Amino acid sequence: MKINYTGSLTLKLAVVVIAVLVGCFGFGRSYFQWQKAEASASGPSPSHTNAPGEDNCTACHTSFPVNSGTGSVQITGLPATWMPSQQIALTVTTAKSDAVIYGFQMTAVDSQGHQAGTFSFPFTNPAQVQTINGIVLGNTRQYIEHTVSGTAPVVFGSKTWNVIWTAPSQRIGTVGFYAAGNAANSDGTTSGDYIYTTSKTSVPAAKAPFDFDNDGKTDISIFRPGSGDWWYLRSFDGGNRAFQFGTSTDKLV
Repeated sequence: MKINYTGSLTLKLAVVVIAVLVGCFGFGRSYFQWQKAEASASGPSPSHTNAPGEDNCTACHTSFPVNSGTGSVQITGLPATWMPSQQIALTVTTAKSDAVIYGFQMTAVDSQGHQAGTFSFPFTNPAQVQTINGIVLGNTRQYIEHTVSGTAPVVFGSKTWNVIWTAPSQRIGTVGFYAAGNAANSDGTTSGDYIYTTSKTSVPAAKAPFDFDNDGKTDISIFRPGSGDWWYLRSFDGGNRAFQFGTSTDKLV
């Protein structure tokens, strides 16, 4: 009986190639939907934003050095300061005039490399972005990135994604935002694609004076001499509180 070694070898090679793609690009989530791979269509695997302790997408897209060519990735909408639990709308844009499809990944970390705040996104149908988690230096980090449906541009030469960052509930210091973008040629391979990185920082806003309810705003307060009561109006919810301290003959010092 004649054994078809050629067919067997071809099958084995195909299995090896698929295994390598899944490991390198994180295609396991939607590779078999037959999407092109050059912008990591299902979303890149975690930890490719160029944040501390991370690589960037040139780990697989090796044709050009990072930040070469005429393209860019930008984070816009980030204020210089943030308030605890504040929700901030951000925009990430990957651009290159001759690219065909685009991708991105972003994370936010504190000065110790820990996750800072959380990402979410406005509802769209189909969804343009998604969130995933990864482990970096022993710590869990959240990432926000494109989906399969979020790679195609709606205007020539760039792709924009809208995301929401909810700040930490406590003032944890400076937060760094790191993003990587892929401007891809859509040729069905990882070659010929341009990878760009960027970063921005935001610091917690200074605590407001006489902020009794810890919402970052000064609260209106009064002193009632007859009873020695101090009252303040909470800007957080419009309620009020009172406590006794001193008498009408006391003086502020």
